[in-house]
This record gives sequence, structure tokens and C-alpha cells, in this order.
Amino acid sequence: MRLAARAVARRSLCAIALTSLVNRKLPAHALGENAGNLQAPPEYFGTKTGLTYFDKKIFFGNGFEDRPCESGCLTRVWTPDPTSVLPAPTNAAPLLADGQETAVQYRVRRGFFNGELVALSDGPLNGGDVQWIVGDGTVNAAVDELVRSLPKGTVRRAIVPAAFDLDRGTRSEYPVAQPPGITYLELTLRKLSASSPVGVCPGGDERYNKVSTCLCGRGPTSAGILDGYQF
Repeated sequence: MRLAARAVARRSLCAIALTSLVNRKLPAHALGENAGNLQAPPEYFGTKTGLTYFDKKIFFGNGFEDRPCESGCLTRVWTPDPTSVLPAPTNAAPLLADGQETAVQYRVRRGFFNGELVALSDGPLNGGDVQWIVGDGTVNAAVDELVRSLPKGTVRRAIVPAAFDLDRGTRSEYPVAQPPGITYLELTLRKLSASSPVGVCPGGDERYNKVSTCLCGRGPTSAGILDGYQF
């Protein structure tokens, strides 16, 4: 009888311990790749010009290293539900306005936020740093619009429609010209402590070296995408 009682007690203790482990929330770093499977999709905002973006605070590095998960999970976590995209705030004063100098670190990709890195950029891994005067027309219109409301210490990930032509200069022209495509932009304000070289687009500040990057140039504003719209 005593042996049976002890066995029942041991099983009860094991059951309690197992229930405790199951109910306990493990830290994200202990979950590894599976951590992203537990994350809710980010909160997306849409602009009047067709840009869709979401922000995330930077806890280390430049924020680009952050990946909620791998493979197909990225698509689920980082693809917006069109019905849940919120209008981008327009009533607040911009953090950066025409005439103010700014510098950003960036990456541009095709085929989602972990897809092919677009070439013709000015830094390691086809990303880089670029400086310009907001509103001076030297950078692509999508970049100039997105940076105006970009807080410090934040990485912004934006889905840029083909109409902005953000992959200009990187597409195949022979034997058939490839049309503009949707691009995926990662953007953060350059830290004052950054030591990597910073460049400018042609027509920009003469103190910096000119760069050859798809961020330069306004894109096809003649198509009407920005006509009549004031930042």
C-alpha cells in the first residue's frame, strides 16, 4: 500500500512539474527560429501615395539584423492584411521638413524583406548610407517621404510600389527591358557615432562623395503618383 501511494505521489509531482513547464513562457532567445511563429503581425500604415510601412524599435546594431523568424514565417508575419492597414498619421508636424539635412542607413530588396538585395548601392552587402537635404529632389520620392516621419532609434520597413521606380538602374535592359517592380526598403536614421562612409546622390552636398545607388532620383513623378500631393 505504501509503495502504491509513493508511486501515485511521484506521478502527481511529475504532472505538476510538466504542467508548470508547459505554461511557463520561455524567453524569445530560447525559442530560436520558432520565436517568430509566436509573434503577431506588425502594425502597418499606408500613405496617400501608396507606401505601406511598419516601424520597430532598434535594440542593437542598425536594426536590420532583426528577423522574427525564417522561411515562410516571414511572409506571414511581415505581409500586411489590406483590411488592417491603418492610415498614416498626417495631422502631426513632420519630424523632418524641407530644407533639413538628414542621413540614413538603408537596404533595398526585391522579393520581400529577406529577398534579393538590389545592386548599385554604396556599402557592404549592397546597402549603405546616404545624406541629403529633405525636399531637394536628390533622392527617390519614396525615401524622401518616409524619412520625414521616421523617429530616431527606429528601423522602418516599407513596401514600395513599382510606380516609385526604386529599383531603377538595377534592372535588366537586354534583350528585353524589365519593368519597375515592387521593392522592400529598410530605412533608419544614421547614428552620429556611425563610422561607415556616407555619400550623396549627384546634385547633393559637395562635401561628400557621390554614390551610385537606386535611392538617388525621384522616380516617375510624371506618372501622376505625387501630382497635387503636398508633404
